[in-house]
Amino acid sequence: EKPPVGVFYAVRNSKLRPTKVMYHRFAHGASVEKDILVFESLDEMFTVGIGKSSDGEYVMVRYRSKTENEVRYLSVRESMQVVLDANAADTDVKVDFSPLMCCLRDIQPNIEYSADHGAGAWWLKTKEGCTKDHFRVLRKRTGEGSLPADDDFHVFLPEHAELCLS
Repeated sequence: EKPPVGVFYAVRNSKLRPTKVMYHRFAHGASVEKDILVFESLDEMFTVGIGKSSDGEYVMVRYRSKTENEVRYLSVRESMQVVLDANAADTDVKVDFSPLMCCLRDIQPNIEYSADHGAGAWWLKTKEGCTKDHFRVLRKRTGEGSLPADDDFHVFLPEHAELCLS
């Protein structure tokens, strides 16, 4: 396993709301002042969070309010390569993750979902399309291995009145 090349972290504003995702490079004694802004919430109603997918393949930026959310992601492998290339080139080379950042699903009014990646697919737990106040699970295969890729999400586990997803 390769040694870490940096860390993603969230920064709180003066109201203690996490509103920025930053990246700190470990190479060449980089100072915090040179940390890279990865994502910022400019909307007072939204906060951000950072984490990784269950399979460890993706860094996930969660952008959410009380009624809706969006998940952005970037490949750990690709982002690490960008940092390694910058470290090899020069200590002052600016790392730019924006070309690698993808949006899993655009924000839709009053639609919340939780997302994860594993077993060659993206998974969403959502109330979207449910007739009652229950959840359903959607899947979008990413085309890894021998499985074909899906163009969009499909119902994997439908809403069920007697089933409680948490």
